[in-house]
This record gives sequence, C-alpha cells and structure tokens, in this order.
Amino acid sequence: MTIFDYNFDKDCPMKQGDIFCNLPYLSFDLLVKSTYEDDKPTYNQSKDIISEVLTTGDIIQIETFVTSTWGILASQDCDIRDPFDLIFLPLKEISPSVAESTLNYFNQRVRDTTRFFYLPIIRKPNLEIAGPFHVQFNMPFILPYAEIEKNLRSSWVARIKEPSRIMLVGKLTHFFSRPPIDELIFAENYEIENYIKNFKKKNKFELVVEKIEEIKRVLCKCGREKDIDRINFEILKKTPSS
Repeated sequence: MTIFDYNFDKDCPMKQGDIFCNLPYLSFDLLVKSTYEDDKPTYNQSKDIISEVLTTGDIIQIETFVTSTWGILASQDCDIRDPFDLIFLPLKEISPSVAESTLNYFNQRVRDTTRFFYLPIIRKPNLEIAGPFHVQFNMPFILPYAEIEKNLRSSWVARIKEPSRIMLVGKLTHFFSRPPIDELIFAENYEIENYIKNFKKKNKFELVVEKIEEIKRVLCKCGREKDIDRINFEILKKTPSS
C-alpha cells in the first residue's frame, strides 16, 4: 500500500502535489559576494549582502553555491504553465529515530502544527530509497516553468494519490490563509487557566513562560487586555519539580 503513483502521465505531466528531486536550491547561507570591478569593499557574509540590498537597492553580482533538494509542487494546477514560475516546498528528510516512532511524530509535529506535512518513504524503481520527509510549508522557493518542463524526466519522481493529495492541498491552504489570531480568542478565562495547567504538566518551565507570553499577546490583539489581570497566572511560578 502506498500513497504514491510512480507512473509518469504524459497527458498531465505536472500537478499540484507532485514530488521532484534534483531541484536547484539557492541558500543565502551559501552566498559569497563577488569582487567589484571598481575595488569597492567586499564582504563574505550573506547577512552583509542582504543588508546592503535592503538599504541601498543596489544590484549585486555574486558567486554562490547552488545545492539540490527534494521538493513538492505547491502551485495550483491552473498556474502550472508558461509564463508563470512554479512554487515548490522543500522536503526535509526525517531522522531514523523519528521514523521509528511515526505515530509519536504525527502527534508531536504534524497534528499540532500547521507548518508540516508528513510524507512516507519513497520507493521509486531505479531510484535510491528516500525519506520519510516532512514538507516545509514555511520555506517556499520558485523555479521557471520552462526549465522544469525541459527536465521533467530527470526530476519528476511521483504523484500523490487521492485523497492524500486533497489532504496536502487542504493543509497547505490552511497554512497560508490562517488568521493571525487563533481560536484562543473564544476561550473563557477559566479555560485558559486549565489549558496552562495542562501545558505545564507536559513541558519545561521555560516553554510554559513562552506560552503564557504568547497567550497575552493574543488577548491583547483581540481586545481582551483586561482579562490578562483576571486570569490567575500564579500557576506559572516555578516549583522545585519544574
């Protein structure tokens, strides 16, 4: 049983959710600034390159390294054509220790966050086994349609079958459309206190402090500043067992 279809469809060669390998990926961490012909000072750190463009708007010639990555096509089907660029999301391989406890991974990283989507091991014939992966929704990158189309046979790996593809698209849509204020705005004060108590039982004290600060920010954003004084935050005090 697999959620992947490894048969290339020449009538519909690309579809949202298709998986690719060998995608060129430019990382700002790998940028090296080239020398100016007019002997202007040069820098080797990517943060200097980014800062200079942001402050001056100048065009900068660079020498850089381009690595390859696995990726999943995030563009909507209607945008998979010239002259549009294609949007991809990188796939990050999960460590074997995590893969051995997949259900725990689901509960801790996939269901509890909108940022990830789990993909199982890819076993395409004539290709080295890879994965499992999680899809990184928060790190999109773009590539020209024409170049991908020209190299489809060497980069296209698999298509996610339905209804798994629908689940991917739904979670992707939710990630980019989610409101800045979550459902916490509907919680009663006592419900927030109970939530914090339960959160404290499962997490380190430092994480509990971060969580309460997050809750306060959400309450302020939705006009509930007065509730901050009414909620009993004494439960956050560090105890010997924390």
